Amino acid sequence: MRIAIGFTTLALLAVAVPALAQSPGAQPQQSAAQGTPGGRVHGMANTSGNSPRNAAEQEKNARAVERAYNDTIKHIPTQKPADPWGKMR
Repeated sequence: MRIAIGFTTLALLAVAVPALAQSPGAQPQQSAAQGTPGGRVHGMANTSGNSPRNAAEQEKNARAVERAYNDTIKHIPTQKPADPWGKMR
């Protein structure tokens, strides 16, 4: 019985380890001095060179995201108050 549990555990680990290795956070971290491909640090864009153009684009994108969120919220119907004992009274 112990052998079967051991093999099952090893099989589950053999499947889980490659899946975890493919996740974005599992890559080794490099220091900012070494630089990373694409000018990215820890999966986020490097914001050290915020030019006015980039700041304007970020502000425009933020407004677009906020507008899309508000439009989506408007489509959610209002719910009537729940009365779980309503049929029992």
